[in-house]
Amino acid sequence: MIEYLQHRFANKTFWIIGAGREGISSYALLRETFPEAEIKLIDDQPLENLSPQVAELAQDPHSQFTLASALRHQDFKPGWIVFKTPGIPSDHPIIKQLTQVSAEITSNTALFLELLKQLAAPPTTIGVTGTKGKSTTASLIYHILKENGKMAFLAGNIGTPPLTLVETIAGLEKPAEAQVVLELSSHQLRELTISPDIAVIQNITPEHLNYYSDFKSYQNAKRAITMYQNVKQSVIYCPRHDAVVTILNDLSQRFTFDVEPANPANLTAYATTEAIYYGTEKIIDRQDIPLVGIHNLYNILPGVIVGKLFGLDANKIAQAIKTFQALPHRLEFVAEQNGVSYYNDSQATTPEAATAALRSFSGTPIHLLAGGSDKGVDLGMFADEIVQQPVKTLILFPPMGASIAQLVRASAQKQQKTEPEIYSANSMPEAVLIAKSKAQTGDIVLLSPACASFGIFKNYQDRGDQFKIQVAG
Repeated sequence: MIEYLQHRFANKTFWIIGAGREGISSYALLRETFPEAEIKLIDDQPLENLSPQVAELAQDPHSQFTLASALRHQDFKPGWIVFKTPGIPSDHPIIKQLTQVSAEITSNTALFLELLKQLAAPPTTIGVTGTKGKSTTASLIYHILKENGKMAFLAGNIGTPPLTLVETIAGLEKPAEAQVVLELSSHQLRELTISPDIAVIQNITPEHLNYYSDFKSYQNAKRAITMYQNVKQSVIYCPRHDAVVTILNDLSQRFTFDVEPANPANLTAYATTEAIYYGTEKIIDRQDIPLVGIHNLYNILPGVIVGKLFGLDANKIAQAIKTFQALPHRLEFVAEQNGVSYYNDSQATTPEAATAALRSFSGTPIHLLAGGSDKGVDLGMFADEIVQQPVKTLILFPPMGASIAQLVRASAQKQQKTEPEIYSANSMPEAVLIAKSKAQTGDIVLLSPACASFGIFKNYQDRGDQFKIQVAG
C-alpha cells in the first residue's frame, strides 16, 4: 500500500480541510508515507481551539496550519490533493475555490476504500447509512460478527477514522477473511467513488438542512453507498422507505427487511409482534431482545441478514443480539430512582428519532426534555406525538423550545386533548430538577430533544452526559 500511495501522490502538496479526528488520521498516514511532503492543515477554528495533537502537528517543519478565513484566492493552485473532512460542507468557500482550480478532492474514507482495492484479496466492506439508527445498526452488525469469531473491524462516523485501520488490515495473513463495518454519514459518502461490498441503508428523512440546500440534496449525498456496486455486491434495505428505494443501484443484489409487514413472504427478514424471522426461520423472540422500542427492530434486522450472509445459524445470531447493549445517548437506560426510570436519548436530534423514542414508551406517563438549536426541519409531527402519547410534562431548551411549545399548544387544541405542563429551562440542572419534581412512581423521564445541541451544550454527547450527571446527583 505504501508503494501505491507513493506512486499515486508523487510530488504532490496535500491540503487537509478540517483538523478533527479524520483530519489527524489522514495527516498521520500521509506523513508516514511522505516524510518531507508539504501538508497544509486548514480549519475554521484557530489553533488554540483545536486539540493539542493538532498544535503538535503544526510544529512539523513540513507542515503549516492556516485559518480558513486567512486564505486568499491566489493561494490556490491546480494539482493539489485535498482531504475534505465530513464537517466541511461542499459549498465552503475554500472547497469552491479548490474545485475551480481542478484540485483533486478526496477524503479519509474514500482513500481507505481505494487502498483496500489494492490488496490481492481485500476484506469485505459493510457500509451502513441512514438518517438515524446507523450507529446502532453498524455496532450490532460488528457485534454479531465479532461474537461469532469473525475477524471484524468497526470504523467510520462512529469514531475511528477508516485510514487508522489500513496498516492493521494490510498486515493480516488473510485480509479476505476480515469484515470492515463502516458507519457512513452523508458527509462521508459525498466524496466516494467506490461503494462498500454490502450496503445497509436505514430510512432517510429530512436532516442537516442547515448543511444541504434541500432534502433532495441530502438524499442524493447518500447515493454513493450503492452507486458503484456491481452484480456481486449487495444492498440491505426496507422497501417501504421510498427515499431509500429511489437511490438504489439496479445492479446490486437486494435483501429486504421490515417490521410487522402485511406480506412477509416477499422479505428476506422481518419482525412480527412475537419474533424476528429470516425467511421462515425464527431467529429470536422479541421478549429476548434487550433494546427498547420498535425502531430498534429496524436496527436489528440488517444484522440478522448480514449474519446469515456470513453463514451464522439462528442460535448464534440470537445469542449475540441478547448480549448487545444500547449505545450511549441512544435510548440509554440511565437509572431508576424512587420508581421513576430515566432514559438518555440525546442523540435523537430529529423529530423522527424523538417521535420513535416516545412511541417506545407508549402508555407510560412521560416527562420529556426536548428542544435545542434549529436544524431547519418541521417539528409539527413531533408536537402531535407529544400530545397523542400523552406527555405529562414538557421541559424545553431554547431556542427551539418556544416553537415546540407553540406547536404543542396548537396540536392539543386541534386534537381536543389536554396539553402537557410546559416549562422552559436554560440548563440541564434546571431541566432535571423540574422533571424530578413532577415524576411519580412508574413514570418515565426522557431526554429526547428532536433538535441539535449547540448553544447550551457542546454537542449531543455533552448534553447526554450532563443529563446523566444530574440524574445521578
